[in-house]
Amino acid sequence: MPTVFFGVIIYKLHESQEMSSVLSILYLLSRIVGVILVFIFFMKNENLFTQETRLGRALQYVGRRTLDIYLLHYFFLPRNLEPIANFFNTYQNPSLELFVSLLLSIMVVYLCLLMSKIIRLSPVLADWLLGVKKKA
Repeated sequence: MPTVFFGVIIYKLHESQEMSSVLSILYLLSRIVGVILVFIFFMKNENLFTQETRLGRALQYVGRRTLDIYLLHYFFLPRNLEPIANFFNTYQNPSLELFVSLLLSIMVVYLCLLMSKIIRLSPVLADWLLGVKKKA
């Protein structure tokens, strides 16, 4: 399965820019295979993501707060990324780009979770901003 996924990706990178019907089918196929690979990874390593592991608890906490992250992330997105884009245009390094992107993403998610926790301290704000009703 991974060889099909990476084979299609490599094929797409070497093709011309125009989107033929065959290329669009391969593009769709690569996306479907990518999603299947993610499911396979999580099913094969499901013992890593249980409530007993630290990673599992963290991912489940983020999963329960997904709507909060979705609502709040707009306020924490970096505004001016042009200097970073210029740096990456000058020094093209996919590993560094991936690291910086992941770092920015984790920072935004962390700030959203922190703000969500602060908002949830007040029952009135939690109800008004996030729609969270405190259990009696």
